[in-house]
Amino acid sequence: MTIWSKLKQSFSNSQERILIATIVSIVIILLSYLGLFQSSELFFLDQFFSWRPPEPLDSRIVIVTLDEEDIAYFQEWPLSDRNLADLLTKIAQQKPRVIGLDIFRNISVKEGQEELTAVFESTPNLIGIEKIIQPSIPPNAILRSLGQVAFADFVLDNDGRIRRNLISVQLENGGEIELGLGTKLALIYLEAEGITPQPTNYNNSIELGKAKLSPLGKRFGGYMRFDNGGYQILSNYRGTKESFLTVSAQDVVNNNISANLFSDRLVLVGATAPSLSDRFFLNNQQTHGVIVHGNFASEILSAALDNRPLIRAFNSPITWVWVWLWSYLGTVLISKLIKFDLTKLNSHLLSLLFTISILTLNVIFIFSSYLSFLFGWWLIVFTPFVSLNISVILTLFYNNYNLHKIATKDTLTQVANRRHFDFNLSQQWHLHNQSHQYLSLIICDVDFFKLYNDTYGHQEGDRCLYLVAQTLEKAVRNTDLVARYGGEEFVVILPNTNPTIAKEIAQRIVEKVEMTGIPHSQSLISKNVTLSCGVASVIITPSLSIPNLISLADQALYAAKKQGRNRAILYNTDLESLK
Repeated sequence: MTIWSKLKQSFSNSQERILIATIVSIVIILLSYLGLFQSSELFFLDQFFSWRPPEPLDSRIVIVTLDEEDIAYFQEWPLSDRNLADLLTKIAQQKPRVIGLDIFRNISVKEGQEELTAVFESTPNLIGIEKIIQPSIPPNAILRSLGQVAFADFVLDNDGRIRRNLISVQLENGGEIELGLGTKLALIYLEAEGITPQPTNYNNSIELGKAKLSPLGKRFGGYMRFDNGGYQILSNYRGTKESFLTVSAQDVVNNNISANLFSDRLVLVGATAPSLSDRFFLNNQQTHGVIVHGNFASEILSAALDNRPLIRAFNSPITWVWVWLWSYLGTVLISKLIKFDLTKLNSHLLSLLFTISILTLNVIFIFSSYLSFLFGWWLIVFTPFVSLNISVILTLFYNNYNLHKIATKDTLTQVANRRHFDFNLSQQWHLHNQSHQYLSLIICDVDFFKLYNDTYGHQEGDRCLYLVAQTLEKAVRNTDLVARYGGEEFVVILPNTNPTIAKEIAQRIVEKVEMTGIPHSQSLISKNVTLSCGVASVIITPSLSIPNLISLADQALYAAKKQGRNRAILYNTDLESLK
């Protein structure tokens, strides 16, 4: 094979692989746009978070917890205004940078209202909460009047998990923009560092120190169908309670803490008692609401101050290329494996080799997605995973089809070869032996083909055989099989066909070949190439065999030639006299 032929073959193979990968990718991407793969993409995202190495404590944040022991110590829940005022006073004495109170206090509780009011009025860095999603819970009136309120709501996915950080929302009727608790605490903390949000002109993005926040669009990573209202980012959470400095409320009020534990830090106060049911799933990990707020504050602080990556996703065109790339690599893998000399391997080893190769490619693919996640990029996993493996399966089917085609087709004429003819005739013989229906056979011979070859050359002779074969295929029925029998001879198997119809089909073949108009200046009977056909039809009996049927058709062909060629002759007993 010449270099040009090799390049041509390689290009042809590449086209086939590209076509398979492209068709599969388009179908899979369309299905993903319908949201069919969203839950699976989120599952892989959760897995990546769980596989990620534990992150160090965020020493800028301290969380004051109220667990079951604290409730038992105070002997009440919710805490009375007096006990809450005492707790907040002890925290404020250490001069934290900001305090977030993740406890609703829209109405007074027991004694101490004046004391708590005094604390609220004298602590400008104290932020209270409200719930804005229905059913709503209003904030403390004093904190509202002072502008020291944030919302405590979370956005949940369909599976009840928190994966998105709701940074801000615009209140109804074109009202003011309100920040989430974690966001507001982080911004107050950063303001002391001289860092404030700077809007950009691109996609509502905000520059904040070393970080750049961009809101989630209608589609983001594996999210295809979700409510992206407000200003949301995908949360790159740090972890659960173990990822933060924590101290119990009773230790705070009893002064069992270091004198500067809260100094210049972001402090959150909230319940962690299981009996209060303030628990959420942060991806795969269950934790408390105050811990979620701590994570939201931490990711903003870490991004702005430490350049810790926020989770980003590529735009749609790059995602499409990502899906297509792995589809194409799947087709390449299978094509390369099939080209290897695997004849020495038994079927079990061959299956094992293919399985290991495909699994290895999948592992490489998932690892590359995980590696990009560690650098802050969410590359979808399930969609290209499906596309890759469907492409692998289709490539296997396609190559098997090609191998079957090579094994059963005559290379020159592109009709069935002699081997496939023998196999098919044997099958039909078995079927007709049971059904007792007519089985017919036509043998065709190109008239004066040697003269054609001598006149026009072998290349034109090959072209002539190809055109004759294609004419035969068009002249017969879908149930019939056309095959090259050898040299310039062709055969047609006609299942369930009586002698009359078989003769009609043979005559149609003869006429259509001459009408094709292949010039033959040396023919003794026509200016065009012609065929002679012999037809035999039998109902199988114990005394008949396949060679008998072929012999009968051959005798009819002999008769067609003897009677002047360019005709079809049906075998019958009258032909015996021509022997």
